[in-house]
Amino acid sequence: MNRDIDSPGILEGLRVGVLDEFNIEELDDRNRSVQELFIQMLQDRGAIVKRMQVPLMKYCLPFYFTLIPSEAATNLQRYDGLKYGAQPDFMEGEDLHEYITRVRSEKFGTNVKRRAMLGNFLLSSRFEKYNEKVRTA
Repeated sequence: MNRDIDSPGILEGLRVGVLDEFNIEELDDRNRSVQELFIQMLQDRGAIVKRMQVPLMKYCLPFYFTLIPSEAATNLQRYDGLKYGAQPDFMEGEDLHEYITRVRSEKFGTNVKRRAMLGNFLLSSRFEKYNEKVRTA
């Protein structure tokens, strides 16, 4: 059966959850009207739209900004110039630590370096001590 997307009832039986947490005060009128128009379009085509709450949604952004640098630091540790990444020649008198430092300093951009440093801090035991202080305050 081939039906046009604009046909009434094309989405019959489809259930759509709309999170109240995404209806924030800072949302401008244009975006709010687009959101409401889309919900109305779904309903006009037969979808069942249900308003929902997910109270933990407010923690998603802080979690994301903790997880992403930590993941970046973990993934970037392999780019040491030995097996992965750029592999310039050793300079005379350079030891392994100096070589890896030079490769990462020359080849990683500023944003990558920031993410790696923040991620390593977030994964370190010092951050855990700081986190405990914040929780008990």
